[in-house]
Amino acid sequence: MGSPDIFIIGGGVAGLAGAAALLRRGASVAVADSGAVGAASWSGGGILAPLPPWGVAGAVRALAVRGAEMFPEWLDSLGGEECVRMCELRRCGMLAVAPLRAGSEFAAWRADNRAEWVGAKDFAPKLNFPADARAAWLPDVCQVRPPRVLQALKNYLRLSGRAVLLEDSIVGFKSAGGKIIAARGAKGVEYSAGDFVLSAGAWSGRLSPGWVPDIRPLRGHMVLYRGLENGFRGIILFGDGLYLIPRSDGLLLAGGGMEDAGFEAGSDSDVLGRLRLRAEGTVAGLSGPERIWSGLRPASPGNVPVVERHPMRENLF
Repeated sequence: MGSPDIFIIGGGVAGLAGAAALLRRGASVAVADSGAVGAASWSGGGILAPLPPWGVAGAVRALAVRGAEMFPEWLDSLGGEECVRMCELRRCGMLAVAPLRAGSEFAAWRADNRAEWVGAKDFAPKLNFPADARAAWLPDVCQVRPPRVLQALKNYLRLSGRAVLLEDSIVGFKSAGGKIIAARGAKGVEYSAGDFVLSAGAWSGRLSPGWVPDIRPLRGHMVLYRGLENGFRGIILFGDGLYLIPRSDGLLLAGGGMEDAGFEAGSDSDVLGRLRLRAEGTVAGLSGPERIWSGLRPASPGNVPVVERHPMRENLF
């Protein structure tokens, strides 16, 4: 392949969405990804809001709200109404149980967002809540199917005819004169480009040359159940670190846990056991899981995204 204008390391939603945006601005782009299952974009639940929505800095919250507002039009730009349907973008709302624990944070958030106090048992009578449990109903929270968003992005890039998708794990860079001149792949290939974008999620800090941004991996677990008949009313349930996401095809995704386990992406049986106990205790009649997995998401102080030029390599972002 010839040298593209921009070479992106990381084929998750951020890397692929960046590639699509750059193509629209006339740049030629290549994206390299290891193809490893377990990265954040593939393994996440697809809730288009921080959890809890009021538990992040104001600027991050504003960014998340703006992103959710843009999502329908953005998906439409990738493939029209068919793409929006395939990715199952839905404004389903979220029931946040026991938000009083957030205290002043929740009160401040509620001043600018729609929320209604409800009795949890009255709102979702078939779920196992205490009779006096209170909850906040957040009607504007949306969900999407992350693996399908990834597929939509790949389809868009392939159909453009101007993007190259590479299955290779980038292991380092070749530098000269304060600039990156090539990215080195695990297969022994060197990839040259005008500029480079490091969008490798939790692995970005490991790959950054000479300066390590404060990005670390946090491990989360997911349990998928099938044949759901639980009176969820199609809403997301969140409380005390557990979230339950009902899909339109009857699947139920239970997720939770943010462990600082380094780069160990394998599942922890104790954490999974607690997650299953809580999910199956909340939703009566759940049978054994259809699938279980874990993944690593990138975390930074205050969950503030790291978006900047590298301080030591002028053409690395």
